[in-house]
Amino acid sequence: MSEGLEHAVSLVPALAAGFGAGTLYFALLWSSVRHLSGGGSGWRFVLALILRLTVVIGTLAGLVWMGTGLSGILAAMLGVALARLLASRLV
Repeated sequence: MSEGLEHAVSLVPALAAGFGAGTLYFALLWSSVRHLSGGGSGWRFVLALILRLTVVIGTLAGLVWMGTGLSGILAAMLGVALARLLASRLV
């Protein structure tokens, strides 16, 4: 396998992690906005915000800790963008 292809294959876990984190982020966002628009308390919205930020920062920290480098972080950002595209199409 060529060096470029090996590098591209090594980015797949980062892409999957970004997609998973993005999917969870947008699902929590959708849930908290529906709760808030239905007359729910603002505290639940704030707690969901903290949870969403924890998911994103935890994923980023995990990628940095694993040493994926800049290309891995960019792949994770692409995964989040794909999750956003999917979420906007489904809602």
